Amino acid sequence: MKRITNRTAVTWILTIILASMLMWGCIPRLRVRRFLPDVIMVASSSDEDGVSGAVVLDTHYVGAADYLVAEASLADSPWVYARLGKLVKYEPKYNTADFILSMDSSEINSSFYAKTRIASTEDLEPQSNIYFFDAKDSEGVHRSPANREEALHGWWINASIISHIQGDVYLVSGDNLVHASAIRIKDDRPIPK
Repeated sequence: MKRITNRTAVTWILTIILASMLMWGCIPRLRVRRFLPDVIMVASSSDEDGVSGAVVLDTHYVGAADYLVAEASLADSPWVYARLGKLVKYEPKYNTADFILSMDSSEINSSFYAKTRIASTEDLEPQSNIYFFDAKDSEGVHRSPANREEALHGWWINASIISHIQGDVYLVSGDNLVHASAIRIKDDRPIPK
């Protein structure tokens, strides 16, 4: 009979845990199953009633309460910078809103903002108005944020698609190359109740 050492037991346990995580898709940003939703459960919190809720983020680490807020219109430039922010107050008469910006907690009033979602392949047409994170991979192509902290404190860019280059790479205004998986678009869909 073979003797099981502590080292062998630990190795088997770690292998089982890792296999379970892979099988259930519990490792963020790793696509094990194509049919799993494009969301990540990030943190639990309790409100004053003691009811527990979870903050749900998509794979760009952007949540349902996050807006991309710019200080200028894309009509005035080929691209503009934007930042993530939380809506404080909406003024329908002027179509403006006040936001607290995640980058530095400053307050801004703007009429250039959007609720966004990760773009699907069908959304990626020439002249489409898009948003993407201002960070590049080793090949010089814009990528999505690596974590929530980067998404909150980094700059985003609002631009337009010029053309599909190859694979999942698109050329956008400002001569930027962007991975399709890193592109967001304005979400005009009604919020489910």
